[in-house]
Order: sequence, then structure tokens, then C-alpha cells
Amino acid sequence: MKTILIVDDEPHMRRLIEHNVVKAGFRCVAATDGARALEAMRAEKVDLVVLDMLMPVLDGLGVLREMRVSDELRGVPVIMLTGQGQAGPQQEAKTLGASELLTKPFSPTELIGHIRRLTGEGVEVS
Repeated sequence: MKTILIVDDEPHMRRLIEHNVVKAGFRCVAATDGARALEAMRAEKVDLVVLDMLMPVLDGLGVLREMRVSDELRGVPVIMLTGQGQAGPQQEAKTLGASELLTKPFSPTELIGHIRRLTGEGVEVS
């Protein structure tokens, strides 16, 4: 079973994503900020990260920068969640190697589709 790390400082958003990811047949790990996200990634193998751009302690772009210079984390796909009107940060996320960018609010079905594609888990789970 593939493990998805969900990183978002908003509890309701984190729970919503986690609910949909678990329902789709994935295992979830969650973090509330970028520093905890990096700790979680180093503590156990994650197959993909759903990463909010704006967070306390270390924002999503900071996490993505750290991941891309780390031999062990460089290849982990990242779906970056952004707010409306963050064109500059969105471009920076693409430059840093974000696999996908989703603007809030987004469709949970669209998110799960991206997760399935990026993890190679294309089989539907009822």
C-alpha cells in the first residue's frame, strides 16, 4: 500500500484530504507544518506528498527546496496546493519541481486522479 503524506496547517483541509485518500485505498501520514513534514519524510518512506504552499514554521516552497536537494527525498512526487492569485509562488513551485499544482478549492476526485497517476496506482478501489 502506497503512503501519502498530507501537509496542511488547516485541520479541516487536512482531514478532508485524508478522508478521500484513505477512501481511495492509500495509507496516510499527516503533518501540520513544513518542519514536521520533513521529519515525517525522513522517519518513514512516503510515496507522494500533498503539500500546502502557505504554512507556519516552513512553507511549502521551503519544503520543496529541501526535498530537491536531498538524495533520499529528491524523487518523491509533490502535489502543491495553492490559494487563488499566487502566480509568483506557483511559478517557483514549478521551477522547483512540483509534479502538480492544484488551486484551492479543488475537486477531491481530481486530487485522487493525480495521486493515482503519480504513484502508478491506477486501479479503482470501491
